Amino acid sequence: MYFTTHLLAGAALGTGLHNPLLALPAGLLSHAALDAVPHHDYWRAGSGALDLFCGLGILAGLMAWQARAGTGAALSLLAGAAGGTLPDLELVLAYLGVIGRRLRFPSHSGLVPHPQTSFWRGALNQGAVAALALLLLALA
Repeated sequence: MYFTTHLLAGAALGTGLHNPLLALPAGLLSHAALDAVPHHDYWRAGSGALDLFCGLGILAGLMAWQARAGTGAALSLLAGAAGGTLPDLELVLAYLGVIGRRLRFPSHSGLVPHPQTSFWRGALNQGAVAALALLLLALA
């Protein structure tokens, strides 16, 4: 899945849980669960960088929205988003050669399935996940 999709799913979970200590592991679990859904991953560094910057911009907006609402849920949102996205840091570090090619996160190591599909089917699946996450965020 793309960074932004993982970010939105983790943020929605974190916001719903209202507890940063629960939001972080929930985000990690959501990462593995979403990687088990057939999806398309980008294979070019430029696409990944664009996705990263878009996701971080969305995160900044969500954090500002939560802070402005005065709900105190901004930290839970951030923890969920971090949990949802941090596992992919392993992929970036492997790509850059900082760590070896032996990956450890369950959906990256092969312990949990990580099925790939066509770009269009993957985009549809990820769009559905992102839309659901945004709906949950709006209702929170």
